[in-house]
Amino acid sequence: MDAQAIAEITGHIFRSRGQRTDLAGAVAYAIRQQIVSGSLAGGERLDNEIELAQALEISRPTLREATRMLIHNGLLVSRRGVGTFVTKRAPRLVHGQLDMGLSMTDLIRRVGGEPGSMDCIISKVKASGAVAEALDIVGGTHVALIERTRLIDSEPLAWANEYVTFANEAEFASIQRFDGGSLFHFLTKTLRRKIAYNKLVLTAVSASTKIAGSLHLRRGHPLLLIRETHYDADGLPILYLINHYNTELVDFAVVRPGPKS
Repeated sequence: MDAQAIAEITGHIFRSRGQRTDLAGAVAYAIRQQIVSGSLAGGERLDNEIELAQALEISRPTLREATRMLIHNGLLVSRRGVGTFVTKRAPRLVHGQLDMGLSMTDLIRRVGGEPGSMDCIISKVKASGAVAEALDIVGGTHVALIERTRLIDSEPLAWANEYVTFANEAEFASIQRFDGGSLFHFLTKTLRRKIAYNKLVLTAVSASTKIAGSLHLRRGHPLLLIRETHYDADGLPILYLINHYNTELVDFAVVRPGPKS
């Protein structure tokens, strides 16, 4: 493990602040970059905690906090009495930042993964009852449907059905130029629509034959279904997502405040 490379990525600015949380985050980011770049290979063991902390000129509690973040995100695994290792599998997406308005692309990058998509199909469909209700439009109104498999490090993460409203044929033609990247960024830059907030519903479901095939899973495999409606600043629904997540690659985490005194 190249401790010097990690120290260079971390930067001295975090040390000058004297805040363990900031420094731990910087160290976690530096180690994540080493993993993503391939400098730290899957299965490789991190240096001894004492040696690594000394090499980085940080305290052991700070190093423990940094590795805890990466273990939580699935990039590292700790084996009691043996050490800490780079995981051999794709990083887990912790889907707990939904209230921050992050796109799936940004969430994937936040855990050090490489986002992607495949089998992207864009079509014009009539909104069914559930879709029409979510988008607050009359049933049967035409909407754009983007169907694709979302990837993290080339691994199938989610089967996505993304419904986008459009005002006219020119807008639909613009949506057809979507290249499969971040839909949030595309809507902002191309259609000049900015998402202000969202609402979501979570359900545990089993994979149908079609979805199982898209995610390379067996039929009946447990999935996390998340249905999200996204709104602009005026409260107008502009995007409805129905995403089936591979539970081998995603967790859902939420922080809840304690009871008021």
